[in-house]
Amino acid sequence: MKLYDDNGREVTNPAVLKILEAVKELVPSWGDEEPDYSDIEAYDDDGARITNRTTLRAIAESDRIIADWEKRHAG
Repeated sequence: MKLYDDNGREVTNPAVLKILEAVKELVPSWGDEEPDYSDIEAYDDDGARITNRTTLRAIAESDRIIADWEKRHAG
């Protein structure tokens, strides 16, 4: 998977790419409505804030998946 920030630079952080790849497999399609992602602060390898909506959407979805997993496996 190749992702790019708003400046056209490729995102190469392996942790970010791994999470986004997992989300892509779990959520094959996204909703039509665009939620507000302004509360997400993510930065690329050069320290620039990531504002690409697709990337922010994947981060938000991964947060929901993690929260759901933690609820199911809390024990």
